[in-house]
Amino acid sequence: MQESIGHIIWSTCYLSVLIGLSAYGIHRYFIIYLYLKNRKRPPVPARYFEKLPKVTVQLPIFNEVYVAERLLRSVSELDYPQELLQIQVLDDSTDETREITAACAEELRQRGFNVQRIHRTDRTGFKAGALGVGLAAAEGEFLCILDADFVPEKDLLKRTVHFFTDPKVGMIQTRWGHLNRGYSLLTRMQAIFWMDIFCLSKSRVAAAAGFSISTGQPGCGAVHASSRAAAGNMIRCARTSI
Repeated sequence: MQESIGHIIWSTCYLSVLIGLSAYGIHRYFIIYLYLKNRKRPPVPARYFEKLPKVTVQLPIFNEVYVAERLLRSVSELDYPQELLQIQVLDDSTDETREITAACAEELRQRGFNVQRIHRTDRTGFKAGALGVGLAAAEGEFLCILDADFVPEKDLLKRTVHFFTDPKVGMIQTRWGHLNRGYSLLTRMQAIFWMDIFCLSKSRVAAAAGFSISTGQPGCGAVHASSRAAAGNMIRCARTSI
């Protein structure tokens, strides 16, 4: 009797695992199908803003001593009217990153940038909490969120913000690229893995589903500031190392 029950339990577990793996395999084939179906449909904005909107770039940072300065300098090089750009340095760091972001922020202010540095000693909510604090002081109609290891391309905002002329667009996310893709076999394998996720899963599938737009930019994010209580419109775009 006990042997029969054990056999049933073992068979049930095996069958459950088999069904799960089969479902995953079918899902991957479906992703490939959607990719092939939509690969020749480049995303194009419904129209273009006659007057560019103001954008707040949020930079959540925590103990990123090696990449913080690179991030701020790359944001300052964005091809976007300076008077329409607000930079929020949301620095919760507890190490020397604080001095680096403070010095970089001051340098950018002297160059005419609208830079707001917010340092929290209470990390309530962690990154989400920092973004929430920054959101309350954001001046832009749209928010662009970049992680600390991102290096945005100069035309990032101009290539993405116009998609929000379509009221049906609730989010824009672009795929990730890799600064050190060719450094070693490991980084090449990791890059291939992430390109599968972001280039296939995110870009074409999301575009086909109609709930987001993905451009050729390498990966990050932006939100429509008028919908602070809801999901909002978001751009995810930039470039990161592995």
